[in-house]
Amino acid sequence: MYYLYSNTKDPDDAKKVSVPPYYQALYYNQSLANDKYVREKIEKSLLAATERSYTGKLYLEGNYTVVGSDPFALLQWAFSHGESKVTGLLQRDEIYSNYCNKKGIDTVNVWRNPHIYREHWIGNCVDNQKVNEWFKYLHSNTIVSIWDTNLLRMNSADTDGDIVATVNNEVLRKEVKKVLENGEANTIYPNLDFNLHKPVDEYVEIGNIKEQIISENNGFKNDIGNCTNKITAIWGTIQNEIIQDYLKIMSVVDSLVIDFPKTSQKTETPSNIARYIKENNIKKQEFEMYLPANKKLRKKEEMRKEGEVSFFNHDPCTVNKICWYIQREMKEKVSDYDVPDFDFKTFLYSKDNSIFKRDIYKQVADKMKTFYKYQEIINIEKRNDQSNYSQKKETYSALYKSFYDSCRNDFLALMDNEKPVSKDIIIDCCILTCYTDEYFLNKISVFNLLWNMFPEELIQRAKGNFRKRQYTQEQIDTFAETINKKLRYSMSQFKNENEKRRLNRLKEIPCLQPIDNMGNIIIYRDNISGIKELIPTSEEKYIAKRKALYILYVMQKRIRSLSGKNNIGVPFQEKSENRVNYSIVAEILGIGVKEAKLLLNCLEEEGYIHIDTAKKEMKVLIDVDTNVDTTVVYYEGTKYLSAFRLMNRYLNR
Repeated sequence: MYYLYSNTKDPDDAKKVSVPPYYQALYYNQSLANDKYVREKIEKSLLAATERSYTGKLYLEGNYTVVGSDPFALLQWAFSHGESKVTGLLQRDEIYSNYCNKKGIDTVNVWRNPHIYREHWIGNCVDNQKVNEWFKYLHSNTIVSIWDTNLLRMNSADTDGDIVATVNNEVLRKEVKKVLENGEANTIYPNLDFNLHKPVDEYVEIGNIKEQIISENNGFKNDIGNCTNKITAIWGTIQNEIIQDYLKIMSVVDSLVIDFPKTSQKTETPSNIARYIKENNIKKQEFEMYLPANKKLRKKEEMRKEGEVSFFNHDPCTVNKICWYIQREMKEKVSDYDVPDFDFKTFLYSKDNSIFKRDIYKQVADKMKTFYKYQEIINIEKRNDQSNYSQKKETYSALYKSFYDSCRNDFLALMDNEKPVSKDIIIDCCILTCYTDEYFLNKISVFNLLWNMFPEELIQRAKGNFRKRQYTQEQIDTFAETINKKLRYSMSQFKNENEKRRLNRLKEIPCLQPIDNMGNIIIYRDNISGIKELIPTSEEKYIAKRKALYILYVMQKRIRSLSGKNNIGVPFQEKSENRVNYSIVAEILGIGVKEAKLLLNCLEEEGYIHIDTAKKEMKVLIDVDTNVDTTVVYYEGTKYLSAFRLMNRYLNR
């Protein structure tokens, strides 16, 4: 798979290649690399780039253009009524490309996506007086000759707006040339005459608008991805003549699927190929799990337990080998950079010591909280949307842009005590709210609001190109102390509220509720010693595993004590508000939900616990209650949270 890029060196041209505003700002102010939001974006971008490399995607300098057939040849035929000889200006395998000629490129690889079999060909760029005179206005086209079958080679490309790629890359060109010279990439000419005489139930008049709409609607529902996925899976198997023939046939099927809106003839995968795929259990290849469209399937694969059938094939095909190689190489790579600390105060226009008391700041803070909640609603809607990746991306890109533009306009319309206020002050208030308000201390996505509402303004501030008021050093120091005081207060409030929320959430779990004079929990020294013996210090992440097993043991002991039954487990269900779940375990352990899930899966694989999804129950399978010394008690009571805290005292060593 290939991605074309523009080889621009000018940061001011970054918009042309869709560089996010925070990266444009980073170019001018490298200390932003230590801003928590930008740093997270860098880490995500590096991870995404790494995972894209697993899928064998290559980034090549090139150009996408609309393909057209030699118009000079068409005019020769049209104006002579077909009586004079048609020559055209381009010979076999020649192309005209204004883009290539300006760059002095002689030969290019040409193909049309999706390239399925071996559709690449080598185009020789023509740059002479005659083509430059006749084609001088064709700036955005690749013109091909009438004396070859290269349009047919490119999945039956048409000259009605189809896009082709042209790339100047010596390595790729050599490989394509080798395949062509070996006769392994001849143009596929499908014999489609077999259905020309098939009886038609009913003909539809060309002017029937209703039937046209139905046909086009059905056509655009046709899933081209389903077809190309099968082709990718077949490519991943051991290659032989039968497989090569199947690939040729599927390339024709793919072309017909693409043309369905024009032909109204739905094309299915031939039954013998579909049967071959099913009988040989041909699935998506391992590298495909890193494609955005397979995100859900990848999640299932990562949660798959040992012994369960994989959702992907792990054949040693070329791209899987590339995937494995890059994974090995990247495992030891560490990304680091040495840049100064970021101080958000350098992005402020004003150093007004009373800013937090002004009416405009209060309005901005309130609106920011409201817009943040709206943003989260859109985020949740997007996560729950079942559309395919490309449809979702197109829909929500437009929705987010409209939303952020609306938010910006609302902010710029604000008044300060019924007096107009400058845009600079409003942006200052937004920055201060994001960085200092207690509500946003753990909500990093609020910076999506900030950077999308005022992208250009923040880039200019990163450059230092904004009007700054003149202040004395004393005023600057006083302002800095005001900011620090606000931060200390917000941090204190945040910690208090966060702890209250955590405890209240835990108390809502029915099986954990303390009940007076009932369900006494007794934890003996030998109970904890037994867990430590089960998970020795030689095991990886032994402390986390011990603690996770211990809290599940306490939960089970508590509920069995409450019920008087010694054979029941803990009510357990993922994404449930009235049962124990991964989130609850994560909160008690003080780790992330994903990490808690991995820990519990590990404990289940090693036989310490069993999670029964059908019964919605989790049982601890260890026995640390037999032959214990009952004279050494570490805890006795009904407060399960106090029992949990023992893990920090005794299981850290």
